[in-house]
Amino acid sequence: MSIHHLAQLHCRHDLRGLDAALRTLCSGYGKVTQLIILPANHVGKRQALCFLRMASAAQEQHIMTALGIGRFGGELVLVVDLQPAAGVDDRPAPVRSAPAQALA
Repeated sequence: MSIHHLAQLHCRHDLRGLDAALRTLCSGYGKVTQLIILPANHVGKRQALCFLRMASAAQEQHIMTALGIGRFGGELVLVVDLQPAAGVDDRPAPVRSAPAQALA
């Protein structure tokens, strides 16, 4: 995985699709234990604030180094610019997903 894969997240227009794409991307670095995605509008741009936790500090350090993701308040944070989607409400509800094992 590389920064190129991270750039592909910016092609998303919905939060659920972003959640799945981000989980897939991060799974190459270890187990995602928490992912919270919050919608945001900034200067006319639709964005998503993604807060992420991995299973271990080593996995978090690995993904931070590989993808240039930063840390805020103990969580990894990533801001993704979302593409506009015709006919879609610009005020989506936050997406909070459970750990993968809880979904099974």
